[in-house]
Amino acid sequence: MPGDEASARSLAWRMGFGGLLALSMGIGPLVPYILSALAPSIIQDLGLTRTELGTLATVAFGVATLGSSASGGLTDRLGTRRWLFILHAVAGLALVGVAIAPGFWWLAVAMVLAGVPLAASNPVTNRLLGQQVPAGQRGLMLGVKQSGVQMAQAFAGALLPTVAVYVGWRAASLTGLVFVALALVLSWYLSDDRGERLPRAQRPRGLAHPMVGWLAVFGLLVGMVIQGVNVYLPLYTFEVLGFTETQAGAVAGVVGGVGIPGRIVWGRFAERFRTAVVPMLVVASLSALAVVAIWSSAVAGPLWLWVGVVLFSGATLPSTVVMMMAIVRGVAPARTGKASGQVMLGVYSGFMLGPVAFGAIVDLTDDYAVGFAVLLACSFGAIVVCLAWWRRAMAAAAAGETTATGDQPS
Repeated sequence: MPGDEASARSLAWRMGFGGLLALSMGIGPLVPYILSALAPSIIQDLGLTRTELGTLATVAFGVATLGSSASGGLTDRLGTRRWLFILHAVAGLALVGVAIAPGFWWLAVAMVLAGVPLAASNPVTNRLLGQQVPAGQRGLMLGVKQSGVQMAQAFAGALLPTVAVYVGWRAASLTGLVFVALALVLSWYLSDDRGERLPRAQRPRGLAHPMVGWLAVFGLLVGMVIQGVNVYLPLYTFEVLGFTETQAGAVAGVVGGVGIPGRIVWGRFAERFRTAVVPMLVVASLSALAVVAIWSSAVAGPLWLWVGVVLFSGATLPSTVVMMMAIVRGVAPARTGKASGQVMLGVYSGFMLGPVAFGAIVDLTDDYAVGFAVLLACSFGAIVVCLAWWRRAMAAAAAGETTATGDQPS
C-alpha cells in the first residue's frame, strides 16, 4: 500500500534523523567521558594526579567555552552540513590523540581538539532540528538529541572498562571511531543546507534573545555540578567506596543509561510548560538532592550512592534539554545558532570550572566532602537564579511587557 510505504519511509527518516542528532551531540563529550571512565587505568599508566585529570576536562570545556558563541554564528552563516562534517572529523582526531598519548601534554592537545565538537554540537543540532522538524514534534526529538550525551556516557562507562581489561585502555578508546564514521554517513544523507545561510546584514548582534542571559547563568552553575560529578564519580567510588575499576566505570555507565530516557522524558515535559522557569527550578532542586545523596554515601553506604546517581541522571543531566527547548521554541530560527552558542558559553564555563575546582579541592584537603559542598552551593545558586527570573517575568507580565522567558509565566 502506498500509505504504508510512506509511513515506513517517514519512520525510517525519523529514526535516522534522531540517530544523527544523538550521535552529533554525543561525539564531543565522548572523549572526556572516556577519560573519566578509564581514569583509574590512565592515572596509573601515565602517572597523572587528580588535579591533572580535572585539568584535562577543563581544557576541553575551556575550548568549548571560548568557541561556543563563535560556533553559533558560524552555524547560521555556513550551514549545518559543513559544520557536522567538521564536528565529527575533529572528534575523530581527538579520539586518535587520546589513544596514542604518551603523557599529560599530549592528552591536553587531544582535549583541545575535543573542545571543537563540544562547542559546535548544540548550535548545529538545534539549527538542524528547528529547520527540519515541525513545531509540536520537537520536544521528543529534542530529548532524543540530548540523550546522545548520555548514550556516549553509557557507552564509555559500561563497556570500555571491560574492553580495556582485554585490549588496554588505548585500544578501547579507539572504538569511538565507529560512531564517527556512522555520523559522517548520516550527515551526508540527512542534513539539508538549503536556504539556511544568513546575509551579513541579518546576522544578530549582542544577545540573541532576552532569555539568553538567564539561561547562561543557570547553565554555568548547573554545569559545574554536572562535570564535577561526571569527571570524579568513578574515581570517588574507587577511592572512597572501595569499588573495583570495572565497578567504578559501571557507575558512569549507569549514569549514562538512566540519563538517556531521562532526557527524552524531559524533552516532552519541558514542551508542556509555557515557560522554561518551572522545569529549570525542578532541575535545580533535584540536583541539590542528588549531590547530598552522593556525598552522604561515604558515611551512609552505597545505597545512597545509587539514589544520588538516579537523581543526578534523571534530573541534573537533562538540564540542557530544558535550556535548549527554551531556545528552539522561543528564539526565531535565524537566531537559533547564535542563541544556542551564547547559552552554551555559560554551560561550558561551568563544565570548565567544575572539574578542575573539584579536583584541586580534593587534592588540597585529601577529602571529597569540601568538593561536594561546593557543588551543593552551585545547586542552591541555580535555584536562586530561577526564582529571580520567575519574579522578573511575573513583574513584566503584570506590567504588560514581553517576558524575559519569551513565554507567559505559568
